[in-house]
Amino acid sequence: MSNKHPGDVSLLRILREKSKGTVCIFEKQDFFGIYDDDAILVAREIFKSEVGVKRIQIGEKRMAYISLGGGQYERVIRELLVVLRYRVQLYKSMNNQWLIKCTGTAGNMEDFEDIGDMGKEAANLISILLPRTRKIHGKVFAAIIDPSTLRISFAELEDDDKLSHLEQCIISSNAKEAIIVGDPPSDRLSLIKNILRRSNIMCTLHPKPSDKTHFVRLLKEEEKAKIAHLTDDLRCVLYGVADYIKLVQSGWASQFTLNDYSNGRFMRLDEGAVKAFELFFPFNAQGAMQATVYSTLNRCKTVAGQKLLKEWIARPLCDDRLIRERQDCIEGLVKSSSLLKALHSSHLDKLPDLSFLARRLLRKKARLLDCYRIAQSIRKLTPMRECVLQIANASPDCSSAIKDLLLLPIVWGCEQFKDLVECVDQIVDDSNVKANGLRIKASISPDLQKIANKLEEIDKRAKRSLSRMCDRLESSGIKLDTTSQHGYVYRVTMKEEKQIREASGIKIIDGGKGAGMRFRDSNLDSINEEFIEINAEYLRAQRELEETTVEICATYASALSRLSSLLAVVDVLTSLSIVAISASKVHIRPKILPLGSNEFNIKNGRHLVLDFLLPHYIPNDVNLTDTRALIVTGANMGGKSTYLRSTALISILAQMGAFVPAESAELSIVEAVHARVGASDRLSKGVSTFMSEMLECAKMIKSSTRDSLVVVDEIGRGTSTFDGMGLAWGITAELINNVGCRLLVATHFTELTEMNDPPRVRAIHMKVMMEDTLTLLYKAEGGVAEQSLGIHVARMVGMDEETLGLGQKEFDRLEMIEKLKKEEKDAIINATDDSIRDIILNSTTF
Repeated sequence: MSNKHPGDVSLLRILREKSKGTVCIFEKQDFFGIYDDDAILVAREIFKSEVGVKRIQIGEKRMAYISLGGGQYERVIRELLVVLRYRVQLYKSMNNQWLIKCTGTAGNMEDFEDIGDMGKEAANLISILLPRTRKIHGKVFAAIIDPSTLRISFAELEDDDKLSHLEQCIISSNAKEAIIVGDPPSDRLSLIKNILRRSNIMCTLHPKPSDKTHFVRLLKEEEKAKIAHLTDDLRCVLYGVADYIKLVQSGWASQFTLNDYSNGRFMRLDEGAVKAFELFFPFNAQGAMQATVYSTLNRCKTVAGQKLLKEWIARPLCDDRLIRERQDCIEGLVKSSSLLKALHSSHLDKLPDLSFLARRLLRKKARLLDCYRIAQSIRKLTPMRECVLQIANASPDCSSAIKDLLLLPIVWGCEQFKDLVECVDQIVDDSNVKANGLRIKASISPDLQKIANKLEEIDKRAKRSLSRMCDRLESSGIKLDTTSQHGYVYRVTMKEEKQIREASGIKIIDGGKGAGMRFRDSNLDSINEEFIEINAEYLRAQRELEETTVEICATYASALSRLSSLLAVVDVLTSLSIVAISASKVHIRPKILPLGSNEFNIKNGRHLVLDFLLPHYIPNDVNLTDTRALIVTGANMGGKSTYLRSTALISILAQMGAFVPAESAELSIVEAVHARVGASDRLSKGVSTFMSEMLECAKMIKSSTRDSLVVVDEIGRGTSTFDGMGLAWGITAELINNVGCRLLVATHFTELTEMNDPPRVRAIHMKVMMEDTLTLLYKAEGGVAEQSLGIHVARMVGMDEETLGLGQKEFDRLEMIEKLKKEEKDAIINATDDSIRDIILNSTTF
């Protein structure tokens, strides 16, 4: 098929020169076109079919082509940016040349915010500067811009050769895209790209900015003085993020605050921990969506609350005072469960995304409806305030924290926006929203009042027409409706459908079981045409007043963004409280002790996610107070990994300020949680399972301190038994003897339990019961597992007996050899000099 388009030369040049990771879309008159490899990508990854792909000839090139309607276009834009993380360039033809109309990335969707709810994404963006240096470690610089909270944060990090601190900053930033500013050394660039790839964050290279004014103009006037105290490298990374996103051009000038993004006040979580504990994504994401820590905790009602919850999970606190403040709030909310449910289901429910509305105001894209929605939201604060006040009064011991974190922000919102609500009430007419939409009150303007009088007269005529229609059809069930789509219509229930269809001079508009049948006659048709004309005149006349109203509301945009952030805290604390009272078993307030304290005890601890999924979860105790390391052995599927994960999760939840799934818990603050749980091949990078495991272990050892909690599961599996055992021993010994961290190790190498040195190092195992069949008890107790029971577990899951028989035979042979070796070794150790020669000559192993 041959198909000629205006600007063929221009189109082919764009496709030829576009960068990798960019999809080009071309806007036609009433549809959109995608060409060549981009068309195949969209067909396969989004529509999951190449049925709609055509082959066309442009110039001398034959290529794939796919056309999109409006709905398909919106879907493609959203999935390319949000899911697949591609850059999108939208082109429009002008004078036979294709010119860029819009550009979007995962971290900068401003140009596409009017597509569906794309504007609600407000993705964070992180910029990174890696100075050129001969050192394998040194300082790195980062800046994070958060459009939803109007906040720019900066970080200056003294990092190691694995960029561990930068990795933690990236994880906790909640960014969708990272820009690398300048020209970093190739080895460090490769390292940071790997970190970003593993974190599913889009990477973009960006030159050092020459224009510094973009950043300065973003800041509020009182924030600009802070720039003078920053180093040149910090300024460079800040200028870079502002230069790349170019928010100033979109109306964001003088809106942002500038903050230090300090890691010292928060627990560090490495990428291994985020993955192993399934904080945001399932460990093995296959098939249907699986439960995660975030999905289990997320009972938030607002978009800002959901975003803040992710931040709290990624950045648990290290300040025991702030942790206790959150705990006080949750304790007070849990004690007043009926008020908590009212706050959650009534007051917070259906609040719009205030940060999104604030951004629409800033970008001058807001409409009268947005102003009305803001005013409606502020009205909801008054009953919310009364509810929270009752909760505070019901819990005197917790009232101080409840007032600071929950009540005062709501009171501030009520006072701050009181004039805005009054303004909207005086100007906006919402008496007949269904019929006319929102309108400016006619009493505001003499011109509007004249038009309103005409509309009132038309309404009287329509009602008289209704009376005549009722008389004509001898029915009292006919109603008169006014809708924004159809204008005036008659409506009857579907029971009277037949009578209406048989009547003459009737025009059916539509019909259905829910809405009934809507229709008009010629008289109402004439009235309706006049109504539509006069109503349009009213909307034109009110346009200037509507713009003035929006301008007034726009002066509140910064305060509205702040209110969104404050209510997000209320939402998250409410969500965590709902989780605590929703669990089938008790969630308790853990006792938190300062960093460096010795205590770490959990009684009957459970795994947060499994606690909601499994009705009969077996709890376990954890004691890492006197013991610094626990070496856990036991059968496959016996609960070793769950024991490790549940312990780490309880620590993370506790430092978030949440209640934890346990009977009791007394926990010292840990400064970091590191994990090496499972591994997978990274074939695209030439990295095997074993190499991946070793890289993660090396990074974990370098990053851990005495105040870290380290979880290690089955290290040394990806190589030979003796190599694996030796490495597992060396890594475990290093963490116990030199790092001195709190350590949990799950292993099938029972030799590791020879490190057993109570109380400093203890061996525990997961109990089983062996009678006719194997029963896993999932209960931890002291001592070493007698055997791994792998063949018995294989029988449990249904492996055929012939295969099991072969496996058992080989197992018995190897076990016999090991037994003989041990007997001979013991004999040599205990033998006299004269008998050693005879033992060696008769040995089966020499």
